[in-house]
Amino acid sequence: MKRGLDKNVYEYLPINDSQDKSVKDALKEYCKWDPKTGKLAIGYHSVSSYFDEAIKNPVNYIMKVKL
Repeated sequence: MKRGLDKNVYEYLPINDSQDKSVKDALKEYCKWDPKTGKLAIGYHSVSSYFDEAIKNPVNYIMKVKL
């Protein structure tokens, strides 16, 4: 667990083994290019390096929220 990643992130925790496949599968949906089905990889085109890193090393970010 690391703290102080940036001013908005309180801490982050590694993804556990039971979450790993589902998290990576969800991230990969943003990378799919299949115009016939409406999948245009918009997230991946915008910030591909973020998706590549998140798929390689997924973590849970805990954010500070002010209500």
